[in-house]
Parts: sequence; structure tokens; C-alpha cells
Amino acid sequence: MKRMKLWMGFSLVILLSCSKSKDIVEAGHSRASQQQQAKSGVGDTGWESISGWTTIDSNEYKVSFFHKSFPIISNEVIAQGAIIVFAKHIPLEDERMLDKPTKLPYAVYPQPGKPAFHQYWYFTVQEGALRYQYRTNKHQYVPGASIAPPATVQFRSVIISADYLQRMGHTKNSIVGLTYEQLVSLAALTP
Repeated sequence: MKRMKLWMGFSLVILLSCSKSKDIVEAGHSRASQQQQAKSGVGDTGWESISGWTTIDSNEYKVSFFHKSFPIISNEVIAQGAIIVFAKHIPLEDERMLDKPTKLPYAVYPQPGKPAFHQYWYFTVQEGALRYQYRTNKHQYVPGASIAPPATVQFRSVIISADYLQRMGHTKNSIVGLTYEQLVSLAALTP
């Protein structure tokens, strides 16, 4: 019995160290990817689901946010580049889902005759980070309603430097007017 416990303990140590090594390798790939993106002038998160939202009260609304570190976002990018965020799989109030990529900010307003709650999806930016945000007042109209952002929603952020914008023949204002498909094609991103 002692041998079995010893063997199980040894196996657990090996398993944990392998898991830690994998995390270190993945973090290294993530840093390398961000460095590569900084050199190219385009940063792209790809589609990602978010968990671990923080929720606060804001008057009659609940505001949830998720802070994402993104080192490619410099003050220069904020001032002269472009930061475009899309969301998909956004639930609408009548059990339907908005599956196509939709540029943020995006609001879901009530239909006539339905409870007057709404959802508002948006983002804020600061040097080195994005903050995905979700605001709702659903709890005011639907007792026991979940105020957490639905887990189905996925986000994709594209950060473009001023130099890259210029090489593409665009400005900050013209690039934000593009559709998701146009942006993916123009910036040679993987859909």
C-alpha cells in the first residue's frame, strides 16, 4: 500500500510539473505572438470567449467588464491607429442569437410590448489594455434575471498601428467604417 501511495504521489508531481511546463510554453507563445504582432503593425486576438467578468452597480444598471492586457496598444495607436472590436453570438431578448460578427458598440433594445430592459456591449481602451464591457438593466424588469454577460458571446479585437493604416491606404476614420469581412480581407487576417 505504501508503494502505491508513493507511486501515486510521484505521478502527481510529474503530472503537475508537465502541466506547469505547458503553461509556461503557452505563455511564451503568447508573448512571442504579441511581439510578432507589434512588428507587423496589426494585433489580432482571434475569436475568444470571456469568463471571469467583474460586475458593479451603476445607478439602475449592472455593468460587467473584463480587463485584457494587450501590450501592442500604445498611446500612439490610441491616438493615430485603430482599435476595432467585434462580438458574435449575442443573445437577443426573444431567444434568438445574433451570430454574425457585429462591431462594438452594439445595443439590444426592447421590442414594443416587451419588458423595457436592454443590453449594451462596448469597450474602452487604455495604454496596454482593452476592457470589454456589458451593461444591462434586465434585473429591473425580470425578477431573478442573470446579470452576468452570456457565456455564448465571443469577442475579436483588431489593433492597427498608424503606419500599417497608411500602408493600407486608410485613415483611422475610414478603417472603422469597414465591415468585418472587408477588414479581415484588407488586413489579411484569418476569418
